[in-house]
Amino acid sequence: NRDPRQGPPATTWKNYMPAFNLLQILALYAALLGLFYIALSIPIIRIRRGKRISLGAGDDENLRRRIRAHANFAEYVPLALILIACAVITGANAWFVHACGIVLIVGRLCHARAIYSDTVPLRVCGMIATFGVIVAASLFTLVGFFA
Repeated sequence: NRDPRQGPPATTWKNYMPAFNLLQILALYAALLGLFYIALSIPIIRIRRGKRISLGAGDDENLRRRIRAHANFAEYVPLALILIACAVITGANAWFVHACGIVLIVGRLCHARAIYSDTVPLRVCGMIATFGVIVAASLFTLVGFFA
């Protein structure tokens, strides 16, 4: 037993290595999602430039759909990535990080495709996947925190 008068035990870099390695895995998914975010942005820019629409979508339904797909991505993906990182900090393993990353990417692809094509079932699948990742990472984090 450690004498409490000695203060907390010395922390070394090795204490953080497992979480650091898992955050490197998460970085892969964050980078892929970052590129996807840019891919969602480029068509919006092109349409706006071509139709000289500075703000909003004007009366262009295609532009409106693309703006919503882009905005929806921006609303959910950062939170999901933060929660996956929190799960890593509280003890998640590589399998969990890969599963969340893959499901999040597939869900976002489905959701964007569904908004472009007005395919409700695909949109629902995309949101279920995204919500599933957010819920799983949140619950894992809470369980890990209180364990």
